[in-house]
Amino acid sequence: MFPKGIAWCQENITPKHPNFRFQVADIRNKEYNSGGRFAASEYEFPYEDASFDFVLLTSVFTHLLPNEVENYLSEIQRVLAPGGGVLPPSSCC
Repeated sequence: MFPKGIAWCQENITPKHPNFRFQVADIRNKEYNSGGRFAASEYEFPYEDASFDFVLLTSVFTHLLPNEVENYLSEIQRVLAPGGGVLPPSSCC
């Protein structure tokens, strides 16, 4: 996991831009975090329904299995506010 990077962002970015929140998601992954606490296929984003105006994904789905992608898409739909937008990986990378 990357708690130092998250801590840096919380200390240096969030004070200047309070709408930017940074949090570690302890997701199990065979290659990157084998001891992770949560399965990606069952992970619930720790945010209220319709609480985001914008979702940006970078190098996410390439690390997930189909059932995990399905769960993430469902969670994105749940947290995205009406009229909100998503910038998928193919659009930005």
